[in-house]
Amino acid sequence: MMIPPGIEDGAALRVPGRGRPSRDPHGEDGDLFVVVRAEPDERFERRGADLWRTETITVPDAALGTTLRIPTLGSPVRIRVKPGVQPGTVIGLAGKGLPVFQGTGHGDLYVRHGGEHAAVAVFRGARAVRTAARAH
Repeated sequence: MMIPPGIEDGAALRVPGRGRPSRDPHGEDGDLFVVVRAEPDERFERRGADLWRTETITVPDAALGTTLRIPTLGSPVRIRVKPGVQPGTVIGLAGKGLPVFQGTGHGDLYVRHGGEHAAVAVFRGARAVRTAARAH
């Protein structure tokens, strides 16, 4: 049986004529329904065809900017985090999500900055953050 790409967990697929035999000798066999159970992927949270991922970065990286290597369903990609990024900031990667079920194209992959650092880096200034980062 082919499972369509992008199908949601809990979806039921109908297989005509493969269920219980008919009680009537001239009747048609019933249909078989298969309920799909998708195993979660620890790297992502699924929302339809879109995938979400939270990345935590250090205070120096948040203040100065950095490059992150992000896993996808294919090859990993690199994204640039701009200096001064705040917790909750979301970066979208178009077409890097799941195939759209019974549609065309792919959903998107969203990367959320999940750090809990305060905006203290703004007050300390980039020079102070660089000094502190070198000290560690």
